[in-house]
Amino acid sequence: MRLRGTVMLEVAGHPEWWCAALAAADGPLELRVGEPRKRRGRGWLRDRGFHHVPDAWSLPLAAGVGAGQCASTLTDALTEALGADLSPGLRRVLAHPGVADGELPPADAPHAEHLGAALRALALAGKGRVDVSGGRPAELWAIVWALDGALQVEPEVGSEDVWHEPLSLDGAAAVARALGERVADRAAEPLFLEYLAGESA
Repeated sequence: MRLRGTVMLEVAGHPEWWCAALAAADGPLELRVGEPRKRRGRGWLRDRGFHHVPDAWSLPLAAGVGAGQCASTLTDALTEALGADLSPGLRRVLAHPGVADGELPPADAPHAEHLGAALRALALAGKGRVDVSGGRPAELWAIVWALDGALQVEPEVGSEDVWHEPLSLDGAAAVARALGERVADRAAEPLFLEYLAGESA
């Protein structure tokens, strides 16, 4: 929640038993767990509001849900749906902040302001990428790379509609404006941002 990004955990020695928490830039949350091996586990997840997404099950939550409730929900999903044994302990696999560095906008700021902050930080970092997702459950909307002195924008995964802007604050502002216009009709949907340091296309 503090990162406004993504944290993923797995049971030590059992990468198939994993869970993740995603915190949207504007406050809502999403919890995810891996694929259950048994049909009963899938039914357990469906009965509790989880949705199937690629390679995972997702539970969208409103802003303001506490960390304790999130932890309890993930624990139950791991043990009841996935049949996980938590005794080896959980280890953190990744922690990706929503913004590379710097001050975060208020949660109630417009999507364009959140995008602007994330892309300014990416330009200043000069490396890595920002994944832009949204919806309930979240789906990937765009990827912005800091690559070879430029910002490379993929508005949709696999799309040929890729464009470049200078790797600068002005370039970041231009990308933020363009993406803000593209998602303007999704202003009511949660916006998830994830900065991955050192990633290359």
